[in-house]
Amino acid sequence: MKKCLTGIATLLLFCLVFTLPVYAAQKITLSEHKMELYLADDFTVITAENAANHKETLEAFDTTVTKTQIKIEKENYLVLGISQSMNCTVFLSCINDRVSASIGDLITYENKETAKSLLLGSSLPQNMEVKELEQRGALFYRVNFGVQEKVGRIAYITVLNGKCYTLCLVDNSGNLNDNMNALIDTVFQNWQYTIDAETQKIQEFRDTVTTVFYWISLPVGIGICVLIIRYMIRDVRQKEQERKRKENTPKKPRR
Repeated sequence: MKKCLTGIATLLLFCLVFTLPVYAAQKITLSEHKMELYLADDFTVITAENAANHKETLEAFDTTVTKTQIKIEKENYLVLGISQSMNCTVFLSCINDRVSASIGDLITYENKETAKSLLLGSSLPQNMEVKELEQRGALFYRVNFGVQEKVGRIAYITVLNGKCYTLCLVDNSGNLNDNMNALIDTVFQNWQYTIDAETQKIQEFRDTVTTVFYWISLPVGIGICVLIIRYMIRDVRQKEQERKRKENTPKKPRR
């Protein structure tokens, strides 16, 4: 009994230790984009305004305050988090251009292959792993870029409200191990965003139409199948009756 209780206590402690970082997180509010992003307290959030206050942290990543400020501006970073202990960065960027405006919202865009080509490029490298997944009314591409020049990258890419958002993990150790995958997945799963009401209505309407069509087509399909089966059975019976009739009909004697 004591061994059992000890085992349960150890398991609970293990779970507590490994789930604690999820709750010990800093909330980053992006009011203009109606978004909230959560990063573990281990991350230092860098902005163009406060970059000068984190000179040593930036130098540890082989960059400078000026270079970081230029990159934040050029790459349209909304959030840039740096973790020295994990040797990685996480950023959220936003691009508002003709492509994103034409797509509107990835989940409601009709031609998904066209959208994929526009967002990721027409010819993807063989080592690039792309998955589609939905979360809270939005569609995302999870792209594992693999390791290139000793730097690994994993990104979640979508188009929301006419803007293209990229949530990306950059692993400077070049491992992209399970911990790195779990880290970016956790940040993604806790990413809060708001979808425009009109887009939400379109998606709900499509879901309703799909559901109604399914429940209408289901009995129709079953009815058609029943009719086909009945026709086949009747055809078999008629052929059997015709065969028996021929067998029972006396043959005329030859002259």
